[in-house]
Amino acid sequence: MENRFEIKLTRIDDKAVELNSMSAEALESFISVVASVHQVAESVIDKEDLIFSIESGSAVCSVQAPPESLETLHREIEIAMEGQSSNKGVTDGLRAIQREFKRGDLSYSFYYQKSTSAVGIGERLRSANRIGLKRVKRDYQYKLMASEGVIKQIGGENPNYHLTYQNGTSQVVACTEPQAMLVKQYLYEAFIPLVLCKRYHSPEKKDQYFHLLVIEDDLTNDILRFVDGYNQHEELVERLTAIHDFVDDAFEKTDRGHRILRTLLLGLNDIRLHQSEIKTLLVISKPFQDHPEIRVAREALLETYYVKRG
Repeated sequence: MENRFEIKLTRIDDKAVELNSMSAEALESFISVVASVHQVAESVIDKEDLIFSIESGSAVCSVQAPPESLETLHREIEIAMEGQSSNKGVTDGLRAIQREFKRGDLSYSFYYQKSTSAVGIGERLRSANRIGLKRVKRDYQYKLMASEGVIKQIGGENPNYHLTYQNGTSQVVACTEPQAMLVKQYLYEAFIPLVLCKRYHSPEKKDQYFHLLVIEDDLTNDILRFVDGYNQHEELVERLTAIHDFVDDAFEKTDRGHRILRTLLLGLNDIRLHQSEIKTLLVISKPFQDHPEIRVAREALLETYYVKRG
């Protein structure tokens, strides 16, 4: 079966639905839902890549597009249901669909159908209470950094290390005590840490830096490429897509897929990152959750996800 989104009016007053014998009220509801599905899809995917269809015999509307476009649409829907979307077309459309889903006389189903599984969206959409645009933009943004440097000072009551780069500049990088013990072995030696930078838009505020992990030497080029791609995007959906695409490429084009995924699971295990970024990595890594190189790192990230979700 081809990948697609499928939304279906299943019952009217507890009776099965036939497209050619609906009441005017039910037809009006279905047309409203179809129009809203169209709005949501076109707000994310180019018109040229979209195919809409309505099946005869039952009230089913489906949306087809290239798999990567459908993945992007799915992530945008998930973000919108968390109240974190910046796409008004998606949030307005989903609220309109939700209104029809909540009607007592009509029953709808909503699935993201993949080739091997179906992801249910309907029940969560029906109960979602945060659909809307994300709140006022923060005065800072997180960026990833990965540059070779030398530690010339480490410790303190609030653990940190002073990282001096090849051009002579230096940064104070905050870390935990266990992280300080790990990076201590690189004192006065060149190494490349993955660092999270909290970059403020206001020049009056000083940027902050947080240690994530030490990049293994033979994975340096891979992780540097990931950091470069990640930092090119400011919108959350685009960053989620960048994460997804990078891991796919790692498994398709290298023999280091499991190690690269493990590095991201460890490196992006930070409560400061967006919940959807953590969730995306958990979803991507689920098929490998019992792999010896993945299991422990994924379990640790899952704990962080539960803490962040509250």
